[in-house]
Amino acid sequence: MSRLYVIGLLVVIAAAPAFGTNWFLNPDGSGDAPTIAAAIDSAESGDWIMLNGGIYYEEDILLDGKDVSFSYNLGIPYIQAAVPGTGTGITIRNVSNSSTFFGINFNFFDQAMIVEDGAPNIWFVNFNGCGSCINVSGGSSAPEMANMLVDSCTVGFEIAGGSGTEIINCTLVKTGKCILMSGGSASVLRNIFFLSDTGIECISGSATLDCNDFWRNDVNYAGCSAGVTDIYEDPMFCIFSISSPGLYYLNELSPCWAENNACNVDIGAYTTIAGCDTTDVEDSSWGFIKNIHR
Repeated sequence: MSRLYVIGLLVVIAAAPAFGTNWFLNPDGSGDAPTIAAAIDSAESGDWIMLNGGIYYEEDILLDGKDVSFSYNLGIPYIQAAVPGTGTGITIRNVSNSSTFFGINFNFFDQAMIVEDGAPNIWFVNFNGCGSCINVSGGSSAPEMANMLVDSCTVGFEIAGGSGTEIINCTLVKTGKCILMSGGSASVLRNIFFLSDTGIECISGSATLDCNDFWRNDVNYAGCSAGVTDIYEDPMFCIFSISSPGLYYLNELSPCWAENNACNVDIGAYTTIAGCDTTDVEDSSWGFIKNIHR
């Protein structure tokens, strides 16, 4: 996803209210609906549910048959399991690519998102400490999942069905199996797989890989064919830079910038700006990352 496309996407999000009703929610239950589930029940296709920043302790949310979209508003929203390691965040069924999830974080669920026979756009959605982040199943599933961070999860994306799933410009770190192909088909493009047990495992189904960066994983490919354009270089995260907007922004010298790799594309989730400059070039050690996550 190009930097210009991201800017254009933000303009689209800002203009979204003109196309449907906006439902503004707060973590304390105030707003236009007391819960996300209640907002979905009241919403119609074309509506937007706008989550103000904070923690929403809600699970077993169901979106079925409505092209409702979700976005952050006034801060970062976290949908979080009340008991870490349990529950399902949201199940999405029978929606088209008119349904968008944008700028929301999911923390500590057993299963964060389940997509069944749906084709939503899931953009800039982050996952931390989950068992399964996104499970895709059903014959007609074809979500586009882009610009996401998966951090310290058991399975990042499991593709169990559907055709045409796209996993684009994501960063997956400290995860058991970053991508598990157990059915269906997926395009895996321009992602970073870092310090994980397995980059991508193919049990069944098919995956097409192009211009991904694999670095310091125990296994890069298990039963999958490497993409001929994949690279194997330190992505040079700005973990050591106090000025970086986040841990996994890229040093300006990173091989994941289009000007620094043979694919001529930006790789990974955080490619709008460089997080640090040439003075921050230390190797990202496994020991250091373990310490900062304690």
